[in-house]
Amino acid sequence: MRETVRLLEPTLVISQGVNLSKPLHSVFETIKEHSPNLAECRMGDQEFVWADLRHPTFNWDWLSRPHLQDVVGPTSREARRLALDPG
Repeated sequence: MRETVRLLEPTLVISQGVNLSKPLHSVFETIKEHSPNLAECRMGDQEFVWADLRHPTFNWDWLSRPHLQDVVGPTSREARRLALDPG
């Protein structure tokens, strides 16, 4: 992951998987946490927005699921907003 972020220099990183949260928290430095699923992060000189979501097979496999409506949708929209306009 370090090499991928270094090479791509993303403004937005989206991870999907409950088993990724802990390892990525040890790789990314959190600058500002917006919610349990959204943070502004740094890795070396690269700053980016990180949306830490569960895999789609976990409680958001169809559009009416509360997890999709209450967590995934709002987190994705806010992540995009922050990545496009970090000011």
